[in-house]
Amino acid sequence: MKKVILSIILLLTVQSLSAQWSASAPYAELRDSEGYSGFPGVHTIGDRVFTTFLKSDFSYGLYYSDDQGETWIKSLVEDSSVAFGAFSISINDTIFNIGIGLFGNYAVRKSGDSGATFESVSLDASNIPFAFTASHISAINDTLVITGTTRNNGILKSTDGGKTWNIFNTFSDNDDNKSIKEVAAIGDYFYLASSSNGRGIYRSHKDSTRWVGTFSVEDQLQNSVYGMAVDAEGTIFLLTDEGIAKSSDGETFTVTPASNFGFGSSGVPYGIEVMGDSLMIPFADATNGPRVYILNKNLQTEAKVINEGLIDYDQGSRISTFAATSTNAFAYRTGQDTTLWVFGNKGMVTSNEELVYEVNGFKLSQNYPNPFNPTTNIEFVLPKASQVSLKVYNMLGQQVAELVNGRFGAGSQVVQFDASNLASGMYIYRLQAGGFTQTRKMLLLK
Repeated sequence: MKKVILSIILLLTVQSLSAQWSASAPYAELRDSEGYSGFPGVHTIGDRVFTTFLKSDFSYGLYYSDDQGETWIKSLVEDSSVAFGAFSISINDTIFNIGIGLFGNYAVRKSGDSGATFESVSLDASNIPFAFTASHISAINDTLVITGTTRNNGILKSTDGGKTWNIFNTFSDNDDNKSIKEVAAIGDYFYLASSSNGRGIYRSHKDSTRWVGTFSVEDQLQNSVYGMAVDAEGTIFLLTDEGIAKSSDGETFTVTPASNFGFGSSGVPYGIEVMGDSLMIPFADATNGPRVYILNKNLQTEAKVINEGLIDYDQGSRISTFAATSTNAFAYRTGQDTTLWVFGNKGMVTSNEELVYEVNGFKLSQNYPNPFNPTTNIEFVLPKASQVSLKVYNMLGQQVAELVNGRFGAGSQVVQFDASNLASGMYIYRLQAGGFTQTRKMLLLK
């Protein structure tokens, strides 16, 4: 009964607080401890957040968080000499990444554990065009499509998990000279958003050799497509000059005019992301200053400006890179690349309250006692029989213990962790079960 009451109290606390932007203190600690040097990036795969940056030793660090940026764990990467440019998830929690190093060398990496570790794919880069820089990657099983920043030769395809690549610029309109904004995979199809000389959406079956237009923007202004986003149900949202085009089947699109959202007459949008039931759209505006809008993805209500908390957010200080989970958004700003900004609700929890994370009936509780010496208990709840992994890591991301690795039936389980052989300090425990992943911190004091 105690847990139920506390869960309700915490839920009410979270919902009662207004969402706003804040500078991430845990990210600042990570940045300072890991020797941050520049070139930051932020990505999301489901509700797991990844951040990456160049370090002072000229290697690239990759870190992930399962608690909306409160705790960061270092991914174990086989090759850290190449940047982590673009991410995509395939099946069974497999993640692909491609990047380019300081000397023009490429790397394709693959993770089979949701990004905790990455191994390098044996890459033949002979067909990758000179100075190609991947901006987006999408995967269906071992078939991958990447898009680059150049117009011609800006799309490549691999059918062997990233080992070999070929130019993939054959379109149904016989014109390959397009500026590409986004690429995404839904089912057996890849979807491509083109911003000019095509201005719309193209799609290609994973086994096809060409792109076929499915939606074209009527207004012939240059760069009239500003971004594409796809939600967890496979609904496509295309941000255009006219407004937002929406499709649940990839073929039939409905356009809601921009005037319905109250964006105003000035400013240019430069991206769109799905955050739970909402869409987030940042605007650059030399007249009225930059702003970030949020609106319901049913597109039936006006958008709301959510600049609150963004200190000194005026002309020239726009959001440059952003990504979102189901509850929070994460962003870097132009000229302030050492700060990670987080948007979302945060509940205030005192040290004697028990915090329980719950998703679809899966629960992970805070260990008790905490702080502890030398033993503590970790409780989790399963709504159905599941394969379960429970591991402990130090703050460098190194695994120090495996507490559970097996199949458990539905119900509550309590596992004891004995840290007699470990030094005092902060540790992280991570539960993976049935697609649910969550991490928590615990403090060992001897």
